[in-house]
Parts: sequence; C-alpha cells; structure tokens
Amino acid sequence: MINYLIFDGKPTTEWGASISGVNTFNAPERAVNGVAVPGMNGKLTEDLGYFNNIMVEYPSFIQKDMTEKLEDLRAFFTSRKGYKRLEDTYHPNHFRRALFIGGLEATPLGYNNKMAEFTLQFDCDPRRFLKSGEQWEEHAGSFTIYNPTYFEAQPILRTTGKGSIFVNGHQIDVLNNSDAYIEIDTEINEAYVAESSRNNLVKFYDEKTSLQEGANAVTFTGFSKVSVQPRWWTL
Repeated sequence: MINYLIFDGKPTTEWGASISGVNTFNAPERAVNGVAVPGMNGKLTEDLGYFNNIMVEYPSFIQKDMTEKLEDLRAFFTSRKGYKRLEDTYHPNHFRRALFIGGLEATPLGYNNKMAEFTLQFDCDPRRFLKSGEQWEEHAGSFTIYNPTYFEAQPILRTTGKGSIFVNGHQIDVLNNSDAYIEIDTEINEAYVAESSRNNLVKFYDEKTSLQEGANAVTFTGFSKVSVQPRWWTL
C-alpha cells in the first residue's frame, strides 16, 4: 500500500508522492507552569488547561519525474495560508488542523536525479479530530449524546426557532430568529448563519459549553428541533 496525505483537499498522490508516517504518532505537550519554592524539593505546578501545538513531519518521496512534479507540489503547499485540513492514511479516522511551515528542501536521488526525498512539515493544532464527530445529529426532543473520548468536546449547535438549550445544565438562549436556523459554535461562543454574525440574537450564560466524557444530557424548550455536530477529538 502506498501511504499518502491529503492537505487542503489535495492528496500527495497527485504528484506521485508517498509518505512515511513515522513521526505522526506523537502527542502534544500539556501547558504547565512550574514554580520553584526555596527550601522545597521539586516544583509547584499550575495546569494552564490546554495543550501546546505539535510539529508533525512527514518524510516524503517522489519516485519519478521529480523536477516537474516537485515544482508544482512545492508551489501548492507553500501557497496555502492559515490552518487547513490535514489527513493521512496512517490515521484514516482522524484529521488535523495544520499550517504548512516547511521550506521544502529536496534531495535528488537516483539516475539523472529523477527521484527525490524531502520533508513536509506542519504546525498543528494539538487535537486530532474524529471524522465521526463531523456528523450532524438531529433531534426533535431532549436527548443524550455519548462522548467516546477522554476529552471535552465543544460542539456546534444548530437551532430552529426561538428558545433555550441546556447542555449538561449549561444554558444558551436564542432570543429571536427569523432565519431557517442559527449555528452556535460553543468553542468560541459565536453564532452565525452562513458567514453572517447572529451574536446579537444569542445569550451565553457560561464561558464554555462542553460534551464531557461519557453521557451528556441535552434538553431544550421552544425550538422545533436541534442538531448537534459534536466535534469529538483526541491526542
């Protein structure tokens, strides 16, 4: 099997390039502060409540027609701005949010330099998102949703009508709604329809609304229906 990655919708197989996933199984570091106290062994630690970004590198290879293919591959990867979706065949059930940062220095190989090896380097959000967490679940009444991971997930909620929703007791109100639906991103406490803000129509009572490990109770009043995209993730 030829292993490859997909970045911003394009697989490396388009350039005849394969990858090694040897560096893709690492975990990010937890962000902590360590404080040394005079006269006390060890350190006091403060957990800052998040994980640092992680560098992910893929040793990569082009087996033939290196010059033309590498030039176009380099142009595509270096032209991408900001975080893009990153998938690979070593982790078929997950994807990352990744920023390509490598300068892409290639080493020509073989007869007449028709082959090349190089490294694709990404600065990644520490989370590996489950593709199953991209699916929408629609409900006409109160429901329970089960988080299959060990980590809190911040879902997107899609509400139809005016009302209140409670996720594990955390309340969000939609004060008015003439649109077909409003999407509420609980990671950043923003509400929108397509790319248009609806923050003036939504009231958040808590800084964070999360789906915990295991069972999560979701109740609502007023809405005709509620849909959830849970956005499960792991490390």
